Amino acid sequence: TNEGKNEAWISCFSSELQTIITLAFGIIVSRGSWVVIKSTDTALLGHVSAEALAASSISDLWTMSTGVFLNGGVLGVFVGQAIGAGNKSLASTWFSVSMFVLGLLTFPVMALWWLTGPVLVSMQYITVSHRGHP
Repeated sequence: TNEGKNEAWISCFSSELQTIITLAFGIIVSRGSWVVIKSTDTALLGHVSAEALAASSISDLWTMSTGVFLNGGVLGVFVGQAIGAGNKSLASTWFSVSMFVLGLLTFPVMALWWLTGPVLVSMQYITVSHRGHP
């Protein structure tokens, strides 16, 4: 009957919605925590000086634009698809490939982050005398 189909659809929908909300909770907490950290940094550095706030903003821009290489998108997409298809062997292969590539990308990103101070100095956002001292 039509009423039975509606009840089954509502039951299935509510079950899926509950699963999505459960999975999203960790992401919401993580992203919310990041916003709190960045807001605290901005508030504290804003009281120190405009130069310290500008240097922090440029430093965040530098580290985020270079850190994007470490997001591991292959891991999330290909491994998830393989697991969804029930192919654990392929998921294992994609996981290994992803970890290898991310491992290789870690070294250049680490080097770029290590050079954050000299990059800020070259961009004239901080002077050598201010390194480590806002």
